[in-house]
Amino acid sequence: DEADRRHAALQEKNRKAQRRFRERQKTKLMELHKQIEELAGKVSNLQTENAALHSRTSILEKVLDMRNEQIQVMQENKEVAEAELASLGTGQALVPLTPEAIKELTSEDIYRVYQTYVKELSVRLVETTRGSVRAAAGPPAASGGDRGEGTADAGGDGDAAATDGVKGEVKDGASASGSGAAAAEAAAGSAGGGGGDGSNAAAHAELERLVRELSVMLMRLGVARPLEARKFIVFSRQYLGNTEKEVIELWKSVMKHIELTPEQMREIVELKRMFLTKIEPIMDERKHLNISIQTNLPHDTFHTKSSISYIKAHEAVSKLRDNLRSEQHVVLEFAIAVFRGVFRPAQMAALLVRCYPAVPDALGIASALATELGEPDSPATQQLTIQLGGYAVPSSGASGAGGSGNAGLLAIHPSLMPIDANVGVGQQLLQQQQAAAQQLLEQQHLPQPTSLAASGGPLLGLPQPLQPQPQQAALQQQLQQQQLQYQQQHAVQQMLQLQQQLQLQQQQQQQQLQLQQQQQQQQQLQQQMQQQQQHQSFFTTLMATSGSLDMPGLGLLPAQEMRARSGSVSGSSAATPALGSVPQ
Repeated sequence: DEADRRHAALQEKNRKAQRRFRERQKTKLMELHKQIEELAGKVSNLQTENAALHSRTSILEKVLDMRNEQIQVMQENKEVAEAELASLGTGQALVPLTPEAIKELTSEDIYRVYQTYVKELSVRLVETTRGSVRAAAGPPAASGGDRGEGTADAGGDGDAAATDGVKGEVKDGASASGSGAAAAEAAAGSAGGGGGDGSNAAAHAELERLVRELSVMLMRLGVARPLEARKFIVFSRQYLGNTEKEVIELWKSVMKHIELTPEQMREIVELKRMFLTKIEPIMDERKHLNISIQTNLPHDTFHTKSSISYIKAHEAVSKLRDNLRSEQHVVLEFAIAVFRGVFRPAQMAALLVRCYPAVPDALGIASALATELGEPDSPATQQLTIQLGGYAVPSSGASGAGGSGNAGLLAIHPSLMPIDANVGVGQQLLQQQQAAAQQLLEQQHLPQPTSLAASGGPLLGLPQPLQPQPQQAALQQQLQQQQLQYQQQHAVQQMLQLQQQLQLQQQQQQQQLQLQQQQQQQQQLQQQMQQQQQHQSFFTTLMATSGSLDMPGLGLLPAQEMRARSGSVSGSSAATPALGSVPQ
């Protein structure tokens, strides 16, 4: 009985030990599963972060490519500007302006300079028109017989042909100078008439030089004096119509005489779309900034709240200043792309003379051409165009009559009168431009210049600070300063780009190392789990097959040894005499 009790106690101990062992195994397995889940979550998070870093890297690479393209475009523009400055330095400009003089210009001074250039352009345009008419009439012959043959082929005498040619050129408008140049080149290739062709080519070269000088001056003013340049545009808008429809009709009537090709018209409309796409986020940001400035006006008497509102308003104002600078940059880019990228010099000269005394408006011209092409603006685009100070016409107004445009031109200024109404030759056009200049001169009480007295046309004078001065050294110094600033900005941009790339590479390397460590830990945990599972399966199979009660590591005896010991104990107890018995 005692042996059975001991045997039962050992069995109970063995069962408890097995139970504790299984519980420990279960808790270990649960902890391992939890660690695996946590590591799997960390791995997934790291993978998502790695994917986000890869996407950011690709975006930054695209941004860097775009910046490199912009830098390349800026370098090309700088080379073009250097070439233009060099070409301007070789000859004498009509109105030499030093950088110091540009900084002191007001909107009225800018308009006077603009008037001087337009008056000179009108004279040169008449000269090119005359040369084109002479070239189109036919080269003069050396003998009378040749002259008779030439006039017979032309269908009349030389004077009649010249008169018809002038009427045709006048009817086609100032833009006929472009076709006149081709006629002059063709006439130069034929026999005779070499002197007239040379003078016509010189007139065309002078016309292109004046257009280039005026364009460069306006670009410099737009960069150096943006506020005065905008005031100059507002000052010139007084000569336009009162309503949007009148202004659109005005630009349509002006553009009819410029003779743009369909490709040029489509290119201008496409440039307008790109311009509105670029300017739209700038205008949206300005709306938010205006709201922020209005909401942060000082209305509290408590000093801390007033200081906070002041700080927020100051930040909004600085952002608004940057926003205005961005708008000016985009507007200048659009105007340069239209007037210098699409228009030819002869077309630009004709446009300047046609719309005088107003200033060409790239957005208004693009809107007028869009209506001509049957591509009206959408409501959102119309609203954005009107916010920018332009003119948008719905689809119903695209087929407006041209008579109202001509009436608007006649009501603005005599120099904007359609040249179709003039029934004379180029001399009458010259007299008309001179009379218009004299009328403006008398209205503004300005002195007459003496630089163009030989041409016979009273052109508008300039104030005393704008007298011609040597400017080659100043232009070179300004160009060198701009180059140094550009190089410094470029070097700073490259340093920032390299720092960003290094930071991204370091972050990616750290993420990869963390991923590798997490994967190694996960593999180790999986191996431990496999070992635990193997031990558990071995233990279960061993218990099922042998039915032994031994437990590894518990210090318990096997069943056979326990039986042997219990037998020996029972034998010894049987051999031992009972207590109190008397030995035999």
